[in-house]
Amino acid sequence: MRWAVMALVLLGGSRAVSAGAVDELLRALDSERLTRPDSARIVRFSSADPSGGNSDGFQARGALEAALRRDAGGWVLAEAEGPGRLVRLWMTQLDKVERLRFYFDHEPAPRIDLTPAQLFDGNVFPFLLPLVGNERRSSGGFFSYAPLPFARHLKVIAIGEVHFYQIDLRIEPAAAAVESYDPVRWAGESAIVESLLASLSAWDQEPAGVRHHAAYRLAPGERRIVRSLSGAGVIHALRMQSDEPPEHSGLWLRIRWDDAAEACVDLPLAELYSGLTQRAVQGLLVRHDRSSFEWRWDMPFAAGAQFELENRGARAQSLELTDWVEPSLPGAVAPLRFHAAWNGSGAPGANGFELVRLAGEGTLVGVQLALAGGRSLEYLESDETIVVDGREAEALQGTGVEDFFNGGFFFSRGAFTQLLHGCPLKIAQRLALYRHLVPDAVPFQRSLEVRFEPPPTGESVAWS
Repeated sequence: MRWAVMALVLLGGSRAVSAGAVDELLRALDSERLTRPDSARIVRFSSADPSGGNSDGFQARGALEAALRRDAGGWVLAEAEGPGRLVRLWMTQLDKVERLRFYFDHEPAPRIDLTPAQLFDGNVFPFLLPLVGNERRSSGGFFSYAPLPFARHLKVIAIGEVHFYQIDLRIEPAAAAVESYDPVRWAGESAIVESLLASLSAWDQEPAGVRHHAAYRLAPGERRIVRSLSGAGVIHALRMQSDEPPEHSGLWLRIRWDDAAEACVDLPLAELYSGLTQRAVQGLLVRHDRSSFEWRWDMPFAAGAQFELENRGARAQSLELTDWVEPSLPGAVAPLRFHAAWNGSGAPGANGFELVRLAGEGTLVGVQLALAGGRSLEYLESDETIVVDGREAEALQGTGVEDFFNGGFFFSRGAFTQLLHGCPLKIAQRLALYRHLVPDAVPFQRSLEVRFEPPPTGESVAWS
């Protein structure tokens, strides 16, 4: 098996003011917020096997009772002190879950009390498309990115038999001003929210900034600086387009910010385009098809930017680059810089894979993963672990590769794409996956480690 992995990281405050549904939605999907240092932390509650094994989902007899406590006639899936926000909810195998209840600020009655269908089908405010989706829309998984702020306390209870779930909470600094979800107040903003959601995937609006377009052709082995920017600014969008089959491209892209010695973006375009034979992607911040790839991440710089192309292929390669740049005053530039790296493990083996290990301050904002080979899809049972600032005991523990990408049961409904995640390719044991962590971005102050465990089946795999 071959794993192709790309980790997107912004490296170096968070504005944590809540008012209502519109403000919370705009805040959740604001990519500019991700370019600034963030002192919040992400906490995960999940059905991961507490023994470290692969019995996720409480399938063994007595596992549910051993792992969760009972309250108000149900099972407590998550409970935390505020201020904070519920930023991601993923579940699967919900046939015996009767209701999901959300209790705010130690109140005795839930402010939200819905069936799984009401929560995930996209017809009940504020759980609307495309912020939520059921197993048909997310290939076996149920997900919600509907932001749910809480000022003092949040408790999530499931009525019925629970199996697989992940609940990610963003815990804000103690002094942050967060107003709890108010169903009456939020309902008064429903029309505006619906209008905003309808426009999320519309890419017909030109990005902000001054547009620059150029075409390049590189001979085999050629390495060339193709674009240099001076001063301070923000790149609001970057588009790459080629008539060549992208999966066979030998081109590498490198971007340096602020005269950095090492490239902050360093990756092969063949992996960037990986897996585009079934479905194109038109998400919140990324759009790509078989001939073009476009980022709409905010990419600030304070002292210039430099784009470099290298042709590692055996024949000449062509590429068109378009960017949209907005000049800034040097003192007004956000401190974090956009990073994108490609990683691989080499020869096949039965080992796990370290996606990324970083020292410093930043925010994890995206993962792109391509897999090929293997005897079956059992390798998807490999769980991820995200360790922030060396706190292994507080690591975000996953329950399977497809669960991390909000699918379920080996992506049982085939290829799909959503606003922030998807599986645009599924052919036999070959997959292409992406997840952009925008509402649920993972801040770190000192270090970040993201790793996948060895496949529990012992299958020999190659990660790259």
